[in-house]
Parts: sequence; C-alpha cells; structure tokens
Amino acid sequence: MMNSDELVYAKSEPCQTIKEHTDALLDNLQLLREAYGERIENLVPERYRIIFWDVLSLVIRYHDLGKIHINFQNKIRKKISLPLLSPIVDKEIPHNLLSVAFFGEEIFEYEKDVTRAIIQAIVFHHEGKSLPNFSEIEKTIQNDLESRKELISDIVNPPACLWTGYERYYKTRITPNSDIYVFYLLLKGLLHRLDHASSAFTDIEIKDDSLPEKVLGFLSHKGDLRTLQQYALNNQDKNLVIVASTGIGKTEAGLLWAGREKTFFTLPLRVTVNSIFDRVANEKAINYKNTGLLHSTSLDYLDYAGYETPFEIYKNSRQLSCQVNISTIDQLFTFPFKYGGYEKIISTLLYSKVIIDEIQSYEPKIAAIILKGLYEIYKLGGKFLIMTATLPQIYLDCLKDFGVLFEYGEFLTDKKRHRIKVVEDSLSAAFDMIQTLAVNKKVLIIVNTVKQAKQVFRVLKAKGCFPQMLHSLYIAEDRKRLEDEICKFAERQGNHGVWITTQLAEASLDIDFDVLFTELSSLDSLFQRMGRVYRNREYDGNEPNVFVYTQDCSGIGSIYDREIFSFSKEGIKEFDGMFLQETDKVTMVKNIYNKEKLQNTKYYDEFEKALQILKNIMDYEFRKQDAHNILRDIYAVRIIPIEIYEKYSDEIMEKAKILKTSKNKMERLRAEQFINDKSMDISYFRMKQANALLTPINKLKGIYIANYKYCPHEGLLFDETVSNFI
Repeated sequence: MMNSDELVYAKSEPCQTIKEHTDALLDNLQLLREAYGERIENLVPERYRIIFWDVLSLVIRYHDLGKIHINFQNKIRKKISLPLLSPIVDKEIPHNLLSVAFFGEEIFEYEKDVTRAIIQAIVFHHEGKSLPNFSEIEKTIQNDLESRKELISDIVNPPACLWTGYERYYKTRITPNSDIYVFYLLLKGLLHRLDHASSAFTDIEIKDDSLPEKVLGFLSHKGDLRTLQQYALNNQDKNLVIVASTGIGKTEAGLLWAGREKTFFTLPLRVTVNSIFDRVANEKAINYKNTGLLHSTSLDYLDYAGYETPFEIYKNSRQLSCQVNISTIDQLFTFPFKYGGYEKIISTLLYSKVIIDEIQSYEPKIAAIILKGLYEIYKLGGKFLIMTATLPQIYLDCLKDFGVLFEYGEFLTDKKRHRIKVVEDSLSAAFDMIQTLAVNKKVLIIVNTVKQAKQVFRVLKAKGCFPQMLHSLYIAEDRKRLEDEICKFAERQGNHGVWITTQLAEASLDIDFDVLFTELSSLDSLFQRMGRVYRNREYDGNEPNVFVYTQDCSGIGSIYDREIFSFSKEGIKEFDGMFLQETDKVTMVKNIYNKEKLQNTKYYDEFEKALQILKNIMDYEFRKQDAHNILRDIYAVRIIPIEIYEKYSDEIMEKAKILKTSKNKMERLRAEQFINDKSMDISYFRMKQANALLTPINKLKGIYIANYKYCPHEGLLFDETVSNFI
C-alpha cells in the first residue's frame, strides 16, 4: 500500500486520488457511449468520427495530471489534515495549464488541428482568470513537476522530459469559423459533463427507454390518441413548430415526439415546470421515474412535494443525467452567450431533443435568445419542437431567416369556451358584479401589476367578498402555499369565491375557473388569461364568461408596450358579445405580431437588438453569470422582509453558519432551503423604482433585509415601511 506522501489527490470532499477520479471519468465515458454513443458519433464531422472516442479517452486521462503540482497537493492535504509537502513553489499555476506537459509522442500522432483541440479541451476545462505568462508555467514544470512525474505513472507513461512547447497550441482559441470547431465543441463539452458528473459521484447518463410505453399507457384510458399526439408520434425525426389549443394534450404530444431519446422540456415559470414534472414523474400520472427537475429552487419543491428521494433527484438533475429533464429556460439557454464553458450545455442538447413550450410567454429579448439557440442546435445537427397556444409571426419569420427547416402544424379545438364582453371602463366598475357572481361561481380576476392586485384585494375585502390573492411578491414558502391553494380551489367541484392574481397565472397555473374579469393587456397575454377559464369545458351560456376592461389599465408602457396595447384594443373590440374561437386567437396574434405591424414599436426594437447582440457575440466574451442575469429578469435582488428576518433571525444566522462551515453537502442544501423559504427575488429595477432601503445581512452575501412590512395575505407592502428599522 502506498503511503500518504506517495498519493496524489484530486479532491478533498470526499477524498479522492487523481487515479480514482480519472477512472471514474472513464467509467462514465463507457456509460455515455452505451446510452447515446451512436447519436453523438453522428454529430461529429465524418473525417474525425473514427478517432473521436479515443481522443476523448485520451483527454480524460491527461486532464487532471497537473494536480500533482505541489501547491495544489498542499491545499488538499491541509483540508484532509495531512502534513504539507516541500519545497513549495512561489506561485501556484492552475492545474489545467500544467496537465498538457505530460504528453509525449502520442500527441503528435494526430493532425495539427486535432492536437490543438486536445490541448485546448484540457487547458480550458476550467475557464476564468487570465492566463499567466508561459515563462511561469515553464518554471513550475521544470522546478516541480519534472521531479514528481512518476507519481502519475499508474495513469499514463510520463515522457523522459516533460513538454514545454505547447503554448502556441492554445494562444488562439478555436472558434465556430474553424473546421475543427464541432469536434472541439463536443470534446470539450463532454469532458465538462464527465468531469462534473464524476466529481458529484453520479452516473453521467441514466437510461430508461420505457417513456413511450408509459405515455401511451397513461393515455390509453382516454381513448385513441388525439390528432396532435399522433402527429408528434409520426414525426419524431423532424423539427416541429406546433400551434395547439390549451387542454388538448400538448405535454403528452411532446413526450411522444421525444420517444426514447434524451429530452429537455422547457417552460417559462418554475410553478409550471413543477406541475409538468409531477405529471411525468408521479405514479398517479405517467409514472416515468427517470425525470429530472431543473430550476433554481428545485430541491425546495421536491422536498415540499413529498418525493421520497429529493436529494437523489436533485443531484441527478443538476448533472443533466436523467433521460427526461423538465426545466426553466435559464438553466439551459445561456449557451447562445458563448460564455466560458458553454460547450457543456450545447454539446448535451445536441444529442438530445429540445422542447420549447409556450414561447409566446417570454418577453421579446428572451424569445430572441431562444430562437438563436434553436438555430445553433439546428445548425449543428440537433432536434427541436416548439409548442405554443399562439405564435407571433416574427418568431416564425426569424427561424426562416436563419435558414432553419421545420414542419408547421396547427391543432385547434372547435369547442366554444369563451364568450367575451369588452367594457370601455376601468375594472373598478365590475366590483358589484364580481361580488354577486362569487356567491355561486369561481371568479378569477387578473390584473397587470402587483400594485393593482392589492388595490382590488382591499376594495373587495372591504365589501365583504373575502378574496384571496397570488402574485410574485411573497416569500417562497407563502407563494408555494398560495399556489397550492388556488389550484385546489379551482379543482374542487362546488367551490365559489374570488381569487385575484397577475400575469403570473397566465402560463404557470393549471387552473379552471368559471368567470374571468381582467384588465386588457396584450392579445397574447389576454388569450393566455382566458385559458384559465373553461380550460377544457365547452361553454354554452348566453352571458359572457370573460369580461375585458380597457380603461385605466395598469402597467401600460412599463410592462406592456403602448402600441401593442393599442393594437390589441382595436382587435378585441370586434368580438364584443361574441364567442372567440381558437382560430380567431391564432389569426389575431399573427396579424399583430408581424414585422410590418410591429415596426417602430418598443417590442420589435427589443427583439431585434437582442438578435443583433447575439449575432455579434464573440466566443468567451460573456461570463456565465451575465447570461443567467439576462435570463432571470436582469439582476434580481434577493430580500427578506424585516419582519420575517426579525422573527427568524436566530435560525437564519444558524443556517448562514452552516453554509460557511459545514462539510456536509446535504446539511448545506437544507440550510440554503430554509433561507430560500424566508426570502423572495425582486428585480433590481423594481427595487430602484421603490427607492427601497436595503441592508446587507452579515454572513449572507447577496441577500438583503428590506424595510417594508410583510403580510402573508398581501405579500410585501411597498407602501408601508417599518419605522424602527436600523
């Protein structure tokens, strides 16, 4: 047995040698090949296909050899309480810059571009800081690694003299213009995946080909497949753009299109993602257990929803290991920004199928990012499916302008679900009618801003109507409770009463109310709201079940573009007193959201500017966090209302200490979960508008105490500060 001075370590938590870590990557490589090897090979340019797996294996064996650097070893040894080694080199060099030095003649057996790809995959498998002067790297190789190289002889055969001539191979980075780019993208991206999964002690891929049978079994009690579902099943090999009515089985259609392939199913909001995850994974529904949940608070939800192995699902999800992954966009569509390490995501998406549900729900700049991402996936050989209730024409035109080939299909129900009344008045004119209808109906009120929601709530409460409310300004645990309550209220037969909400409900909640009262927004938003009323039922009444108020609407000019609001008002007035069919909705959205109509609007300007930025981005110009910030509503601020902080301050500080000092990953995640439950995310813009007084929390970087009152029924009260706040 080797003594501790002869062992070279790769990880400290848990302790793992370089040999053990390398073997774990090679084991995961075998799993990857068994699961999706043929699909990946078909993505590799033909001239490099025969060598791809051998080269990836070579990169794995060499990628961490630089960790024998004595300074790196001493960092690990300090953490695991072993004596430090000497002599210490003056300056630590990142191990990824040193690993290439161990190559011998084998590196020159390949053509020059392949050699470049190998070296850059290793050198840049950790991105970040600026590169040190090569003279410093050379000095470390000669003064440290040369004398210690035999320590890795159980992994590779070190050359007689370590190589110091590799700087020229990584000085100029490989870009999409290079012939070797796709080969390099897959090589580097899969190395990232293999490295991260192995470091997490997780299988890189968990294969289970039973999804089609599970979906068909779930649908069998409902009769024959619907036309949409059969279409998706028959066109698994094509890129599809589908416009389909709410409630006709889009989710199952998407899963049938996915077949036995690895799949990423994306939706706009976390609550929707949770709902679809439940439908796919829950034993009372499709019951496909190999399903991942990907969003920023997924562990909180898995624990809250009572799943037996929340941490196992969370860990597999974070490593993209599941065959089906239900995700928010921000977890995946960062790659169009080409930040350092973006290859991990796109290389995985390329051998998977990508489903974009409800693309019309995203603001224009996010839609531009998604469309650019789909173009990149298409160009490199991947497959995608867009499913949506309505589709702006400019999105279709954008894909066509990119040269993307796809099949387009419309699947619209002929059920009459919504008879509308357009009222040239403010929503306040409806309060008496709402109070009357709430005696025996489920009444839904949707407004454009949180401020307006609170005003409506207070007026109806004063009238003795006992409304309930849901919007975005609740701490996480209250928001989860309210989301559950509104869903259960809508589901239960015989219920009556009033719920007030914002556009949060448009695409995030699977609810079915009897009557909708709403401020006018944009048409696509309005039609989403209408989908929360008579969702799957046919309406045969003579009285309207949707009331649209067009005056004094909140959020116009800030949330909704003024010109689009004006176009929407013109369009919807034509249907006053009439049934609005699904074909009408699709046609109206196409007519408004086309290039000619949108010219000179803020909406179109934002969409086009985002596309131009993405087209001109240089590789590695962005940081990963920059991309996340853009996709998460630009610089969200995490806050804890002062009253919540004071109530739980001891527990919060205890959890903060655990986050800083505990070596137990599960304990740290639980601590983070507790803090998340007591906090909320608010956009920096909104906090600035409110002139918010924020105080940083000691030991909790990036979380602030907000000097505003908080009510579990109304949420954060921006108009009421706490006077004794220090």
